[in-house]
Amino acid sequence: IVGVGGDVASAARAARAALTAGAVGVMTHALSDPYLTADGTVRYIEQVAAAADGVVVPYIRGRLPSDEALERIVSIPQVIALKWAIPDVQVFAGFAQRFGGEIVPICGLAELWAPFFALAGGRGFTSGLVNVDAGLSLALLQALRDGAWPEAMRIWQAIRPFEELRARHDAGNNVPAVKEAMEIAGVIGCATVRPPLAPLSPADRAELADLMRTLAPVS
Repeated sequence: IVGVGGDVASAARAARAALTAGAVGVMTHALSDPYLTADGTVRYIEQVAAAADGVVVPYIRGRLPSDEALERIVSIPQVIALKWAIPDVQVFAGFAQRFGGEIVPICGLAELWAPFFALAGGRGFTSGLVNVDAGLSLALLQALRDGAWPEAMRIWQAIRPFEELRARHDAGNNVPAVKEAMEIAGVIGCATVRPPLAPLSPADRAELADLMRTLAPVS
């Protein structure tokens, strides 16, 4: 699944290129226009879906579309899952109950919210930590699939400091924390982020370095 975004023409071109290169589908990135409407969101996803013959996973973040708009999104034939990144478990539970038989409702808020979204009907979760070391993330996923809640929460507690650092500064650390963790772990050689994102502050980077010394897969 390849992420696409920007204006709809660029997203459609990227979708076609991704599928030509062998992807099975695309994720339409969260839309951020200040004048975005529910109808505009649906039309955008419809146009990207129509541009290429592959599956589509819409990424919902920020303003929640109306129930009518969500129903229209789910009814798009190519839409097989929805990445839900709105921190409202009760609303998500209603969505999962209503549409979970038609698509896969995914927790789009990573490990910090994953156990609670799983209880509400979520199936799987997105992860930044998995780019650094997949062990903890996969262990949490398996525990949630098994319904092993005490074990899931034990793993969650191990991951929690890293995710709380990512969520700091109104989630401004989300991407730079992952990239700098990857650099510290030797996965990549440079943690540069693209503007308007900013690198971690010296204090946050020092905290991240300490976390990386204690973050390890749960046996």
